[in-house]
Amino acid sequence: MVTIGNDSLQFPFELNEFKALLEKADKTQSKQNDIEWGFDTSSFESRDEWFTFCHRHNLDTNGVLTDTGWMFANEHVRVFTSYHPSTGEHYHRHDFHDWEGLAGYIGISGCYDRVMAIVKDLRKVADPKDESRLKRSFI
Repeated sequence: MVTIGNDSLQFPFELNEFKALLEKADKTQSKQNDIEWGFDTSSFESRDEWFTFCHRHNLDTNGVLTDTGWMFANEHVRVFTSYHPSTGEHYHRHDFHDWEGLAGYIGISGCYDRVMAIVKDLRKVADPKDESRLKRSFI
């Protein structure tokens, strides 16, 4: 008998049955683990759009300044930006940009479902120049 996750196969089994079992286990595991995503320079149309985005995903709107960017988080996901979309302050240089809603680089870390919901939403509202799948390449 071969057991992977909660499923098992009895000997003898077909190779395609084993492959299907592995694929199912892989999908289950990836949904349980944290993942990352990144976006190149991104901006929201306004501060209000940023606040709406945060409320939609239950993110803190104030943000916390960290050594890797402004962090907006809840218990399931962390969103990092290079510029604070509400104040315009850059996380490292501490200069200000007057472009309302500018987030700059965006990095997302957290549980699979929450990250993917934010990724889909950001593609619609933040006009990203580029993205990196499964890693925070930009910030």
